[in-house]
Amino acid sequence: MSAVVVVTVLTAGWVGFSGHSLLRRAQFVVEPLAQYGVPRPWWTPLGVAKVAGAAGLLIGPAVHVIGLLSAATAAAPRPS
Repeated sequence: MSAVVVVTVLTAGWVGFSGHSLLRRAQFVVEPLAQYGVPRPWWTPLGVAKVAGAAGLLIGPAVHVIGLLSAATAAAPRPS
């Protein structure tokens, strides 16, 4: 197993756990969000995005189209 696979799986687990914890409103996640002033209506979409990102990390290498699209989106120039 290569280091890339290990790092990808660990990152997916970390991000997925973070998204799951946010969606279930764990105190250790929502307290800092409230302190930083993140509006409550943003919490659910943020949790869903984190879980989707974790799934994408796991699916992307196996389904090459998804991996290529995500790489192209990340590398696309941003308007200033």
